[in-house]
Amino acid sequence: MQQEDFKDDTAYALSLGLLPGIGKQIQRQLLSAFPQFHDLHQASFDHLQKVLKRQSTATVVYEQIHHQQAWLSIWKNAQHSIEQHKQAHISIISLTSPMYPALLKKITDPPVALYAKGNITLLQQSTMVAIVGTRQPTTDGERIAHYLTKSFVHHNYCIISGLAKGIDTIAHKSALEAQGKTIAVIATPLNQIYPAENKGLAQQIIENEGLLISELALGAKSFRSAFVQRDRLQSGLSLGIIPIQTALDGGTMHTISFAKQQQRLVACPYPSKADKYAHQYEGINAVINNPSPQVYAFQASQIEQSDIYTRLQKVREQLLSSSPRRSELAYPTAAYHQQYIIAESSAFYTVNEQTDSTSIHHQQDVAVEQPTPYLSEEKFPQQREVPLQQISTETQMVKQTLKDIPPQQEKEAPTIKSQNEQQETVVMEENRKEAKKTASRLRQKKASLTPETSKRTKTKKTTSESMSAPAHDSFEQPKKYNAKRRAGEQASGIDAGFTQNSLW
Repeated sequence: MQQEDFKDDTAYALSLGLLPGIGKQIQRQLLSAFPQFHDLHQASFDHLQKVLKRQSTATVVYEQIHHQQAWLSIWKNAQHSIEQHKQAHISIISLTSPMYPALLKKITDPPVALYAKGNITLLQQSTMVAIVGTRQPTTDGERIAHYLTKSFVHHNYCIISGLAKGIDTIAHKSALEAQGKTIAVIATPLNQIYPAENKGLAQQIIENEGLLISELALGAKSFRSAFVQRDRLQSGLSLGIIPIQTALDGGTMHTISFAKQQQRLVACPYPSKADKYAHQYEGINAVINNPSPQVYAFQASQIEQSDIYTRLQKVREQLLSSSPRRSELAYPTAAYHQQYIIAESSAFYTVNEQTDSTSIHHQQDVAVEQPTPYLSEEKFPQQREVPLQQISTETQMVKQTLKDIPPQQEKEAPTIKSQNEQQETVVMEENRKEAKKTASRLRQKKASLTPETSKRTKTKKTTSESMSAPAHDSFEQPKKYNAKRRAGEQASGIDAGFTQNSLW
């Protein structure tokens, strides 16, 4: 395979996810630092380790990228997945694609790839709002959801929801009735619509130039936490969320939490008088009673008189003008650096930093570009370009410096060496004399000891030994003793106490 076969950004993004031991976070780091496969393949191991901050992970990635058979197998699997989704009329939008939503890139953990079916141009629209809520709304809750959805559609907002029962279904249907656009974010693959009763609604959304998106590829298994992860996409795609009704333990509370983290507007409509104490409003009341900069409460019937649209536009301006998050940052690519490497001389040395071998090649005032195999089982060391003229100039400077050294310094070197040896000899001699003096003092102190002092020392030692060894008769007598045996011992004239002690 040639270089052109690896320029598919979508296949590159999917291939990174197929590397062993590589998760979503590492995929985002690699795509951020190396937007194209060529950038990753040309990167040195030190640069890769600096990006991933783990030597073991960098080793796995580096070996897989530079192993021809392993990488070709991964690349073919990614291409097979792309072809499978094309047959199902599903588009794959990678994180580096120009079609990727700008607002979704602002969150800390954007999906590496989005699987979309329908009108993908809706992802470029920046005026979106998510209308979410409980699966079991009250009658007033259904009425408020229907009214607010039509109001946002009339202001050219795209409606985002999760295709679930209750408020989500009402939001999608109301947007279609108002001839607006809606996006359904689901937590299952696009060929497994959940709940099953909304399959018809999903088809209506596609037929009316709407869009279905998911984070899961075809054939992937859905899991419980996928519904929570789906909630972060609903808020991440929108400028704000409109939670209609939710209990304290409802899934909508996850969406509210994500919206606050992502600096989105959380606009909560006040409950009606009839539903003021309904359990469907427990979560909404808790959000309103704990105000924060992102929370905004309003009367649903007075939405046209409120400043909610002004607030949403301010959020849009702040998000689009804010500094990019870590997921958007990208290191300069190899091609970016290459265009500034201009030849200053017709001859260059190519210095191999690992083998120290050199070779000369000629080039006239053009960018220096070393042709290296795109895929190889060998690990080519990184090379750097050094002008021949610069090398010769530095060599001449060194030679001139050596000539300027006066000849007296060469003669002084042996003298300095002999002086150092003499100083070491003097220090060793002083240490030897000090050791002799110490030994002499110890001998004198030992000789000064009198015989009485030594006798007293031996007496103390004997006394301490006798105190440390307990007498044999000092043990306690056993509490129970055989009466018949005592009588027999007394009759035979044996000292019962001695016998008893001897047993112990």
